[in-house]
Amino acid sequence: MTFFFVLFLVWNSWNARVPVLRQAETSTTNMTRALAQNANDIIGSVDNVIVGLVEILETDKLDAPHLERIHQFMQQRVSEIPLLHGLFVYDETGRWVVNSQKTLMKHLNNADREYFIYHRNSSDRGPHIGPPVRSRSTGEWIVTISRRLNHPDGSFAGVMLATVEMAYFRSFYESFDIGNSGAIVLLSDTGTLLVRNPFDEELIGKDLSKGPLFQEYLSHGPSGSAMLLAKVDKIERLYSYRHLDTYPLIISAALSK
Repeated sequence: MTFFFVLFLVWNSWNARVPVLRQAETSTTNMTRALAQNANDIIGSVDNVIVGLVEILETDKLDAPHLERIHQFMQQRVSEIPLLHGLFVYDETGRWVVNSQKTLMKHLNNADREYFIYHRNSSDRGPHIGPPVRSRSTGEWIVTISRRLNHPDGSFAGVMLATVEMAYFRSFYESFDIGNSGAIVLLSDTGTLLVRNPFDEELIGKDLSKGPLFQEYLSHGPSGSAMLLAKVDKIERLYSYRHLDTYPLIISAALSK
């Protein structure tokens, strides 16, 4: 008799757990959809500025008066878009040509940066989102969005770069209720961790391409949900993830099991 009573309790508990898990999955799925839309809007607004500047830079003669007009335009755009940290143009050697800063620091060179190396080695004209870096001009953590510049013959002419303050993403992600052990993660298409809530500076730029979340994405497509054991903190969570429609990013929201 006791055996059947225990069996009944187990069965009853399991039946009660199923709708709770379904509700949690619905919650994380909806959260992920909202996060993906936000990221797409943010990146899209910045990328539109980049595309316009690439067209100008590749079409017009870059003499001193013209560069000054571009400089003023960049400053105006940064002042109008609060999340935009800065706009920068580098030539084919990595030299600073013009940017949104008040004074151009001509002694700096960014040929060693990941985004510069990527565009120098790739003919792809689409947007590239690189790993997070510390700004050489302010020391703040930033997310980089860039496009390749070409000479008229199609050869590499440099990079048009926009930087977005990581603090904007952090503030937005912290506005979501994910519980004590939940997580929100923004990854690049290569599995690099760009932003995470809760924030941990040591995890910024970490390669998670071999982790369960990224492997789930590779195995099951652009969106989904799964119970996974996190690589970074070994906590089991219900993850929902979604690849952005337009940009090479994956966003995920998770609640602790």
